[in-house]
Amino acid sequence: MPWRSVTGFRNIAVHTYFDVDWSIVWRIATTELRELHEQLTALLKAEFPLVASQLDQPH
Repeated sequence: MPWRSVTGFRNIAVHTYFDVDWSIVWRIATTELRELHEQLTALLKAEFPLVASQLDQPH
C-alpha cells in the first residue's frame, strides 16, 4: 500500500489547495484510484473480513 503517496497527496490537497495541479488530480482519479481501491479491498478482506463483507451489502 503506497501510504506515503496517499498521505502526501492528502496533505498537498488540504494544505496547498490553491496550488494543486488539477490535471494530476484527474489522472489519479481516473487511472490510479481503481488500483488503490483494489488494494484496500484486499487488505480489508484479509485483516477485517467482517468489515469487508459489510461493504459489499447494498445500503
